[in-house]
Amino acid sequence: MDFSTGATSILVTMSAAATLGDPLVKDTYRRFLDYRETMRDALLDRLGELRPKLDGAIDAVEAELRVTCREPAGERHYVHDKPIVFSPGFHERREPDQAS
Repeated sequence: MDFSTGATSILVTMSAAATLGDPLVKDTYRRFLDYRETMRDALLDRLGELRPKLDGAIDAVEAELRVTCREPAGERHYVHDKPIVFSPGFHERREPDQAS
């Protein structure tokens, strides 16, 4: 998140904002945005790889605690306890359960 809404993002954007007309600054900023997207995609891929392990761990803990559920963890739809909130302007689309 730091590259998207944190201190790094703010610092990079503020540093580049006044001089985006300079080709070197524009190229450097584009590289930052490309790197941010690469890292985001890699994180989502890794989370996808970990999902079955997490689901299995949830099922194992529930079995040990004798918690009964209708379906295994991997087949459940989880609902956020709190709405998802992004920084203003960060995402233009709204998630169904995101605060308005």
